[in-house]
Amino acid sequence: MPNARVVDNEGNVDYISYDEDSSTSSSPMKPVESGNGEIFVTIPTLRDGDRCASTIKALYDNAKDPSKVFVGIVEQNEPKDVKCMVKYCELHGVTIRPKYPNGPMTKKCPYYSQIRYLAVFNLGAKGPTYARSLMRRLIGDEEFCLQIDAHSDFASNWDELLVQEWHATENEYGIISTIPPGFSEKKNNVKEIRRMCKMSKHSQGFFIYKKPLDHKAFDLSKPLLSHSWCAGFSFSKCHLEITTPYDVFIPQVFDAEEFTRFVRLWTRGYDVYTPTRNIVYHNYNDNPNAESKDWPTNNKERLDSLKRVSTLLMLPSGEGKEAHADLGLYGLGKRRSLADLMEFSGFSFDKEITNNNCALHSRVEYDLSISPFDNMYTNAKDMDPQPEYPLRHALTAPFLQSVEDLNNIDLKQETKDSEDDSIPLKTLLVFWMIGLFIWYKTFVPAKRLGKAHFSRKGDFKKV
Repeated sequence: MPNARVVDNEGNVDYISYDEDSSTSSSPMKPVESGNGEIFVTIPTLRDGDRCASTIKALYDNAKDPSKVFVGIVEQNEPKDVKCMVKYCELHGVTIRPKYPNGPMTKKCPYYSQIRYLAVFNLGAKGPTYARSLMRRLIGDEEFCLQIDAHSDFASNWDELLVQEWHATENEYGIISTIPPGFSEKKNNVKEIRRMCKMSKHSQGFFIYKKPLDHKAFDLSKPLLSHSWCAGFSFSKCHLEITTPYDVFIPQVFDAEEFTRFVRLWTRGYDVYTPTRNIVYHNYNDNPNAESKDWPTNNKERLDSLKRVSTLLMLPSGEGKEAHADLGLYGLGKRRSLADLMEFSGFSFDKEITNNNCALHSRVEYDLSISPFDNMYTNAKDMDPQPEYPLRHALTAPFLQSVEDLNNIDLKQETKDSEDDSIPLKTLLVFWMIGLFIWYKTFVPAKRLGKAHFSRKGDFKKV
């Protein structure tokens, strides 16, 4: 039987014995099984319409049940640029006239009604964290969320495989994530799984994961607990997007995106796992449109964002505990601490480079009675505005106050109840007829009613 192992890029091997696997030494919250099975896929794109369109086509072409796959696109373009949705429909032989984007031709474009779209003028682009934060306007009542980049490809039946991987974590707060392999590895059917382990310190004090060649995992029989998270491939329950929303207040940053989000996720009780097989692939070539590589820079916004990151991580260059408390949902959680994370991952703010044991981690247990919505510090005085979700209803939304709510919620029943709250068509018809009758009795007698009428002077006369 093959030995599960993790190998670094110098050939050093760490073997994994599942009989001694300490990653399951504490019991996480078991998966809630009452969801609708739908998947919401988030795709931000910056002047990359051609590759975005190919990504969406591959998404639906390779899904086992495309009827349950919904897509949210935040597209940052110039008016002259190739539009992702227009190009996507053209790949299916359907041409959308720009003046009539919702015309009859869209009905012939496969899964068009399952794709939600938000347009941003490219001069208003502020980097990946800002673009991904806008996804909250598009997320609906889907159970699972997949975060990818606009230049991705997928294994056959990727939707079924990801749900299987997630269930294998046996953790409601599990996340399947790692740095995805390149397109060529899909063609060559390469089976080793990339795994991010090493971190280096940025000049501003936070950490950066080493990419793309760090470690690889072989022959995993179940997802392997990790101390890293990748923005280009992340799969979880959608309540992650509610409890730990992207911070819209850190524009103009790129390197700070992944580590800061991982810290927020981990302290709120989420655990990241490397999958047992390759499912999502990434195109690492440059955007063929050379002028599309970067968003307009604003150095003042960038410096403000880096200070906010320092505040989040309680670094000396930050603004202290009071400002940290004001972060609200954009801050750290209360289930685990930064000190817990340092012990778990092996990194330290006192070191420039971390070289971690990448094979096994001991999962850090926490009190499940603590809500993932609770913040590390609760004495906020000027809390940042909390995000809203206009398309999402009561399904694992911010109305939850404790983990018991999440454990007991019946998503299907809530969907049915929310539908039952609407007024039936027959009832509306009855109200309309009553209104018509009242209107007739009120206004028609002024002209003629039976054998009586009103004179011009207003006195009543018999005919």
